[in-house]
Amino acid sequence: MKGVPAEQRGTPYSVIVGKNGVKAEVRGALPATEVQKLIDEVNAGKVTTAYTGEIAVTEPGDHLLGNPDAPIVVIEYSDYECPYCKAFHATMDQIVKGSNGNVAWIYRHWPIHQGSLEKLIAAECVATLKGNDAFWKYTDLLFGLLNPAPAPVSDKL
Repeated sequence: MKGVPAEQRGTPYSVIVGKNGVKAEVRGALPATEVQKLIDEVNAGKVTTAYTGEIAVTEPGDHLLGNPDAPIVVIEYSDYECPYCKAFHATMDQIVKGSNGNVAWIYRHWPIHQGSLEKLIAAECVATLKGNDAFWKYTDLLFGLLNPAPAPVSDKL
């Protein structure tokens, strides 16, 4: 995440990259309508929130969902313990599935929450043993199990 100051790095953080070279940043868990608006801006070549840092569109170890030749790639930095990442995961799933092959999604780990490193390691083990499809299924499972609502105090007594 070169070019993004440390105080601006949170999860989820995403960069939309068009084959036309135009890039836009997505800070936080925006709803699908707003992400689609940014994708449309990248396609049009004129963005309101440009990404000006350096980012490799592909890196060894990337996990890609969708068409590898899609004209738009969304690179997401995410954490399995982040409730906002969970919400954005559902958004990106909707975007990719509804794009008719025009949007690909790359997942990159950005472990900043306590307890996420173990889940990251497990997800990478799943990917190594069973492949990219299994990685995405496991990621869906991890986010499905994440309960962002704290338990009531009475449950702890």
